Amino acid sequence: MKQIIKDDILNKSYTVFNHKSGLTVYMFKTPGFSSYHATFGTNYGSIDNVFSYNNESYEVPHGIAHFLEHKMFECEDGDAFLKFSKTGAYSNAYTS
Repeated sequence: MKQIIKDDILNKSYTVFNHKSGLTVYMFKTPGFSSYHATFGTNYGSIDNVFSYNNESYEVPHGIAHFLEHKMFECEDGDAFLKFSKTGAYSNAYTS
């Protein structure tokens, strides 16, 4: 079910809904802008490295999120960020 939230601190409204995969999606519309921006956030990384599944606890090594971030954009035939930039896409990760 979609829900429209009015945030008085941001002075904006946004839409929240759950995707069939279980992912919670927050959509902000900015009138007058012609570009799109997507961000994915998750509780995984430096302080979130212990998880439970089927009543069993699992711990992953510190630094695994940073490692996976690099693996996600790795490609055999060059720098994935350069390929993105040729399409007009921009990533903050490219500058860091």
